Amino acid sequence: MGARVRLAKLIALAVVMGLHASCTSHGNANETAGVDGGASDGGAFDAPDVGPSDAEGSAEASSSPSGDDSGGSMDSSGDSSAGEVSGGNACPSGPGDGGSAVSVITLASGLNGPRGIAVDSNAVYWTNEYGGTVMSVALDGGASTTLASGQDAPNSVAVYAGQIYWTNGGDGTVANAPAMGGMTTVLASLQGQPTGVAASAAGVYWANYDGDSVMGVPLDGGAIATVATAQGQPAASAVDPMSVYWVDEGSGLVMKAPLSGGLPITLAMEQGNPNQVAVDSMSVYWTTAIDGGLIVQVPLDGGSPAMLASGANPQGIAVDTSYVYWTDFGLGAVMKVPIGGGASLTVASGQPCPAGIAVDATNVYWTNRGAGSGAGTVNSISKQ
Repeated sequence: MGARVRLAKLIALAVVMGLHASCTSHGNANETAGVDGGASDGGAFDAPDVGPSDAEGSAEASSSPSGDDSGGSMDSSGDSSAGEVSGGNACPSGPGDGGSAVSVITLASGLNGPRGIAVDSNAVYWTNEYGGTVMSVALDGGASTTLASGQDAPNSVAVYAGQIYWTNGGDGTVANAPAMGGMTTVLASLQGQPTGVAASAAGVYWANYDGDSVMGVPLDGGAIATVATAQGQPAASAVDPMSVYWVDEGSGLVMKAPLSGGLPITLAMEQGNPNQVAVDSMSVYWTTAIDGGLIVQVPLDGGSPAMLASGANPQGIAVDTSYVYWTDFGLGAVMKVPIGGGASLTVASGQPCPAGIAVDATNVYWTNRGAGSGAGTVNSISKQ
């Protein structure tokens, strides 16, 4: 993509957002660029299967009328002011509502551009892209803790084995710190707008959106490994015990490569600006920013992609054993759909610019960019 287009995307990102799931469809997953040596066994869609310093943040519940059961999504979100538009949709600015009469809990508030989010058994972690901080809060709320400050546009975050890892899109670094607080360590520098970080026992992986590559490094630092080069605009990554997966927004490809090394493999082609990605033991899931904003699934070894949902403007994506969850900027909602296909369901509505999303056994967690500076929140809702 040309320099002029990239500049336009960066300007849009500063106005709105993006979990590299941003309002500029500059998201955290989805790849469409060519891969050297990549085998191709994916294609276009099948029909749907079925239709530490303390910071602000105490827990509070909001009202919860039932929400619409509607599907949807594209990749786009924003830290926009009231009335600003992202992807053709104004940022919803009303109070958060939970679907099915379940209360949305505000875990932290007064945040400046919260974006990426991750969760473990102890806490919820997130990046404040415009605040330049990485923060955490207990699963049930309370005082928030600043784990790292002075960061340059931190956008994505992952947690593994008591350590948090994040990407700084501004200065091109990948960093980590203990999840309970401690010294920040830079694991990689001189990266091309890194985003979409993922971590496992094998290492830390990320997509270089402007570097046209997917990279990795050992958990405690060391030699940086190139997973794939000559990508279009890789936007996000995910990892399982065998492979690294990523989406290429520029080329419309969904890809994977073995952790042990080897050529990238194409899982799906002709996707409409894929930008976020998640993986479970059976399938890869991603969001697209065009073609109506889709949630799509393909087996881990490739095959025919299946559209699970379509709608407004999907941002982040997460999966558990039963459902795929996503944040929808256009609807101002958190949504879910069965992993085998079916009707989309509203988890929470009335959310102002929802962005990143994570799940654990009992709850769904997400960031709201908010309609204005300092209006961001981190939220949770019970899966029940």
